[in-house]
Amino acid sequence: YDAFDKMRLLPRQTPLVALALLCGLYLVFFLSQLSYLTAGFAGVLPEEYTAAEYARRGFFEMLQIALVNLSVLAAAAKLSRTPLRQSRGLRGLGIALCASNLLFAAIAFSKLWLYISRFGLTSMRVLAGYAIAVVAIWSALAIASLLRPFGAVVWGVRLAAVLFCLLCLCNIDGLVTATQNQATKEYLQGETGYYYTNSFMD
Repeated sequence: YDAFDKMRLLPRQTPLVALALLCGLYLVFFLSQLSYLTAGFAGVLPEEYTAAEYARRGFFEMLQIALVNLSVLAAAAKLSRTPLRQSRGLRGLGIALCASNLLFAAIAFSKLWLYISRFGLTSMRVLAGYAIAVVAIWSALAIASLLRPFGAVVWGVRLAAVLFCLLCLCNIDGLVTATQNQATKEYLQGETGYYYTNSFMD
């Protein structure tokens, strides 16, 4: 803790401006890409994407945004002379960053669900869903820790481990077979416009 205290060299205004600019960038990005980002919630696939490409882009967009947000938030917490919880502005912007993680996790899941509904589950798609859930859990814990301090990192690791253990106890092969059979049945009954594309989530 003494070493961390020596790293607090930035005045409160510096991380405040950085977090505000990042939040503003996300707002502009979301508004400019509104139809693309929300198409998955309506079950609509944008014309220029296959289902695999749409799901893959949503997954990696979420990972990149979550990595940037959590890294910037951690840096602001360790380098700012004013602790995040003691500044309403810093705390509010930190919560906004974590909320954007939750938003993009929901968007990534909607895209993944659109893909699964058309082609069924695979083990990689199950793991992608697990990763989305972990990002959402960590972001929610980060918001809670900004409101009231507690061991958010420890709890994040514990919950991720418990969720993974529960996943291991599930009959994943049975779920994969059932959803693949359902997708095949729907395709044979006349569903058109769906085709299989190899990707990270296949």
